[in-house]
Amino acid sequence: MRIFSAGGLTFDTLIFLDKLPQPIPQTIFAKGSETLIGGTGAGKALALNRLFEQSMFHSMLGNDKSGKNIKSAFKKEKLKFIYDYDSAGTEEHVNLIASDGGRISFYTKYATFDPEFNANKLEHEIKKSDIVVLNIINYCRYLIPFAKKHGKKIWCDIHDYDGKNEYHADFIKNADYIFMSSDSMPDYIEFMRSMIKAGKELVIVTHGKSGASGMDRSGNIVNLPIIDSYKYVNSNGAGDNFFAGFLYGYTKTNDMKKAMQYGTICGGLCISDTGIINGNLSAELIEKEFSKHYSS
Repeated sequence: MRIFSAGGLTFDTLIFLDKLPQPIPQTIFAKGSETLIGGTGAGKALALNRLFEQSMFHSMLGNDKSGKNIKSAFKKEKLKFIYDYDSAGTEEHVNLIASDGGRISFYTKYATFDPEFNANKLEHEIKKSDIVVLNIINYCRYLIPFAKKHGKKIWCDIHDYDGKNEYHADFIKNADYIFMSSDSMPDYIEFMRSMIKAGKELVIVTHGKSGASGMDRSGNIVNLPIIDSYKYVNSNGAGDNFFAGFLYGYTKTNDMKKAMQYGTICGGLCISDTGIINGNLSAELIEKEFSKHYSS
């Protein structure tokens, strides 16, 4: 199974706090800080690379210090990474992360909204792949025709879509498998039904500490709680790891509920580490965790 994923790469500074600050002038003593790779594409790609034998990732980055740090980290992970340079440099964030899971993100350096990239190179990689994972970074919408041309299924995470934002329209229309958060959509069940009616294979909605819900082509719904035995350290990357764990489980079992269980494990392992993936993540580890938590 060969996975192609694209879009969503940053270099981040994480600042760990007991609680998020009130909007008043103050001095705050942080619990600690860390600089590391971030971005929804990177979170998925790093996890997928640990779970699949053939996985590659494309994104934009700058010809700068942050870009060099990212390339070095990906090399250590043995992730096949292809990239195009963004003239604006590597996107950078500062994230305040509270002990209760709350987060505030500051975009301190922005990627180019409509960058130049090597389309022929990416079409070649998509053609060779079995599954295409597109993140909702603007340039990724231009990869949709390549996936359609070569008959590849598109997996897409539309994050906290509110049911109205036109930015998401191309991704929603063309995705075969949709993932999202219920944060901005209380009536997510109706949205799931509308997506299945429109021909989607699966719709998966995550609810943070309240678990996840999935709907298949028959309209069957599965609700799954989190595994509360994973010790919370950091929520950064949890949704992306759920996605990667689900994709691993689904390609293995073709069963939505079991795939959600694998996703729940992968997300739980992620929140128990400071990075955007668990440092020990592997197919062997999540199989062991699956036996521990779900095998009867």
